[in-house]
Amino acid sequence: MSTMGPNDVKAYLAYTYFLYYANKVPVLTPVVYGPPRIGKTETVRDSLKMFVKAVAYRIVANDFLGLRPPEIKGSLEQVRQALAGLIEVFKSKRKDLILSSMEESGEEELNFALIFALAEQCNAPCERLARVIAASEKEVTKEFYLDIINTGAFLPTKENLKYWDDGIVEYNKNLDMSEMDDKVVYVEINANELTKEDLKGYPYPREGFFEKLPPRWAEALGTSMIGLLHIENGLTLPLKELEELIMVARKKRVGMYSFNKLAVITGPDPNYAESTIVPSYLSSGNLAFVEMRPPTVLEWKEMIEGEYAEEVYYFLEATSASYGLASTIEALKFIPREVSKVVAPKDTFIPPPEVAKEYKNHWKPYPTPKAWMYFAKALEHGRVEATSLAFSYIADESVAELFASFLPYYWKVQMEGPQSILDFREDLEKNLAARVAVAAHVIKALETGEGRDELAKALEEVGWDSVAGILREGFTE
Repeated sequence: MSTMGPNDVKAYLAYTYFLYYANKVPVLTPVVYGPPRIGKTETVRDSLKMFVKAVAYRIVANDFLGLRPPEIKGSLEQVRQALAGLIEVFKSKRKDLILSSMEESGEEELNFALIFALAEQCNAPCERLARVIAASEKEVTKEFYLDIINTGAFLPTKENLKYWDDGIVEYNKNLDMSEMDDKVVYVEINANELTKEDLKGYPYPREGFFEKLPPRWAEALGTSMIGLLHIENGLTLPLKELEELIMVARKKRVGMYSFNKLAVITGPDPNYAESTIVPSYLSSGNLAFVEMRPPTVLEWKEMIEGEYAEEVYYFLEATSASYGLASTIEALKFIPREVSKVVAPKDTFIPPPEVAKEYKNHWKPYPTPKAWMYFAKALEHGRVEATSLAFSYIADESVAELFASFLPYYWKVQMEGPQSILDFREDLEKNLAARVAVAAHVIKALETGEGRDELAKALEEVGWDSVAGILREGFTE
């Protein structure tokens, strides 16, 4: 199989889930491998979310197969309008609002509102997957849709709400197994933390003999309607343990207990780490190997969308001459051009082939979705040693140093408003990080339209008249 980017890997895995769960087609066990820290774990987790949203999208497109909550009558649009408030609650992902709505609404109303909310959050790759699903639907698939609706498979409960996201319950050993009935359950286990009992079951004395009880994660999957077992770093295990792990993933069984849910194994590319080569008698006809390449800057942006995406993405966009809106705005071109003098004249955020070759088995980390997220999160929680954190998480010295110096300027404007630019107007003449931070806010204002006039006024006061004019009048390519 050819090398794939994260979106392609997500779509491939999500379609595999569809074939297995909705179409009842036997599939190979996916093994996703590639360089360390490129977001393989996030991609696998997001693939299950993409599957859930694509299924919800199809249910809505199929007009809920004619089903309606008893108290709501009328066309699909009328149902949508009647549930509009609940739909917005689910789209907000505010668990306090969801919890209060659960107190006030019936289960069927909640279930239909959630399906609408998931369908409306289906992005372009998800919609493409939904169209592929539509072209291959069978009678058994429609029965699967009915089960989703009738069992409330996406519906959170009060007990599992804190572990629930986008219709998925993320396994936690403290969860009540009964709360995983008829749900979509995601189980993530690091292979290096697996015990002998996790692969063979726990011995339990019963009437003079020992019975093997399943581990809780297997019980959670077996109880679920749809489940995914994700085993991280599976390819780093010694051969004997790897054989046992693959047999569990293939047969979907621990001892005599069958959990009958799909498993995905992830691990490093052998070029980047000492990893076990999977024997042909285990891999041939049993495993589907998927090589994932490092994501591009724009793919990173998609992967880290959420609480910390803004600061990271606008920094990437303002400092990359190869990507983003900044390189299309004539008045802002000096920003990426000057940044390119500070950082290496290449796509800073992806190691070039010669670097990858040089560090073949002594790989040096580079900025990844997880690294950016951890860095932003640490700073968000009051960690002030920005430079040392940047070097720890991002590794590329020039980028780390620039990012660390960029953040104080960016956050000052973010927290205090555009007029705070006047406080560091002198830095704009000589400090690259200050200019990058301001450029990031300009790009954001151009994209969202928010705060354009106030930002333009501040820029006029510091002498950035041409940029202020773009904010007031827009720009042309």
